[in-house]
Amino acid sequence: MQSLVVVCADIGSVKNKRFGWYADTGESSNTPSSVSDYVASVLKERKPVALGFECPLFVPLPKDEQLLGSARRGEGNRPWSAAAGSGSLTTGLVQVAWVLQAIREQVSPQTDCYLSWEAFASAGRGLFIWEAFVSGESKRGGHVADAISAVEAFRFSPAQSRCRECHRAHFCGLLVGGCRNASGGVVRCGKPPQ
Repeated sequence: MQSLVVVCADIGSVKNKRFGWYADTGESSNTPSSVSDYVASVLKERKPVALGFECPLFVPLPKDEQLLGSARRGEGNRPWSAAAGSGSLTTGLVQVAWVLQAIREQVSPQTDCYLSWEAFASAGRGLFIWEAFVSGESKRGGHVADAISAVEAFRFSPAQSRCRECHRAHFCGLLVGGCRNASGGVVRCGKPPQ
């Protein structure tokens, strides 16, 4: 997608300086307000933005109760429900909602927010929300550095795999609430209207 700006925020304690973000334009900082201001400024330029958060955004809701809390595909021995994952999920719940609300306050109410890569790519505009997972050898020793790893991984991943999981057995309620705030009430999870 032409002119796409990819941004990722590494979720963590703001007070303890464990929050950092990076954009593929080279911009970076360590506060939620700076990432929301940056994303809003890019959206005002009518450029599409893919905004990632390094915390669980989509959690499995399996039919089999025995699988509740199980790792998602690709998580290996670091499931979303383990200590680090559940800690970042609860911190992210507040920070993602705060960032999306701050973006919404600065952009046009017509700015759409997408959970589907296909719908976002088809529209060629708006805000796409994605989940980053940085662990093991991908960690670089710092929150901005981890956000850089996530942005690079996003840039090099095949488009069809982006947010594929939210179309399967994943519950999007956590994100949809914040996404509604960011978009003024419009969330596109499927194909855009023709």
